[in-house]
Formats: sequence, C-alpha cells, structure tokens
Amino acid sequence: MKVRRGIITVGQTNSGKSTISKLLQAAVNSLKQYKVESYIINPKSLTIGQIFGEVVHEWKDGILPRLIRQFNRTFHETLQQWIILDGPCDVEWVENLNNVLDDNKKLCLSNGQMLPIHNNVRFILEVEDLQNASIATISRCGSIYMDINQLGIEPLITSWILSLPFNILRYGRIKGQL
Repeated sequence: MKVRRGIITVGQTNSGKSTISKLLQAAVNSLKQYKVESYIINPKSLTIGQIFGEVVHEWKDGILPRLIRQFNRTFHETLQQWIILDGPCDVEWVENLNNVLDDNKKLCLSNGQMLPIHNNVRFILEVEDLQNASIATISRCGSIYMDINQLGIEPLITSWILSLPFNILRYGRIKGQL
C-alpha cells in the first residue's frame, strides 16, 4: 500500500477479501503510528451519477467527490483513509478511477472539476473477477488473488459461530450443545 494508490483483491464470494482489508486495517491501527478510517461502497448498487456526480438542473456531487472533499478538509499526516469499492467490477465505474490511481492523483468529474487526492488516501477494489477492467486500470494497482479452495470451510464456520450473540453461545455451552 506504500507503493500503490490502489489495491485489487480478486476472488469469489467468501474467499476472504473483506477479511483481509479488515485485518490490515486492525494491524495498522494497532501500531498506533497511523489511524485508518475505511469507507465501504458497493458501486453496483449505485448509478454513475450517485458515485461520481451528475447534473440535475445544477451539479450535484456523488459519494466519491463528497468523500474526497471531506478528506481534503480533514487531512492529517497520521490519518489514512481507505475507500473500499466492494462489488462486481464494471466498466462504467472502474475506468473512471484511472486518474485517481495514477500519478495525477486527481478525481476528474464530468463537470470539469479535478479534485486533488492526498497521499494518505487509498482505493481498495474487492471484485470477483477483472473481466471488465482494462489493462490500464489493473497496471495502476497492486493485485491480490484469493483462492476460495485454499480457505476451506473451517474459517467460515468459526467466523459464523463467533458472530453469534454471546448469550446464545453461553446458553449452548450450558446445555452441552456446543
């Protein structure tokens, strides 16, 4: 993440892509040298206008410009801000990130504005495949492939059990069911 502005984690659902992001964030936060804030967006659930902005009688910022403007106002050397785009890779949104991911470090909007992006902002793309991403986008990012067959079923069962409310786990232990 020190070398690239963007990271792509590729793999099937339940291969551990989101868990890696959460673990990395927890590890960085535990070092107390940096604090990481992450913002998760499912780009497939939004229109391009909702993501990047659109003209509706007048310009209206989308989620990304709003976040970038907020980041620019609250910039601090020890604060890292991650935007996690968790959803299917689609040409409509992924190609609009090329200027963000390269040395320009600017979000180019359709109204002509270019929002600078601080060095502490990173983009993490959690996708199932890169079928719709161009070579230009892929080459701007570091890539991690998660193979679901390597993970197995045990971590999924364990994480499900740990997500149960404490009283359910305690009740099961008392009754001897777990």
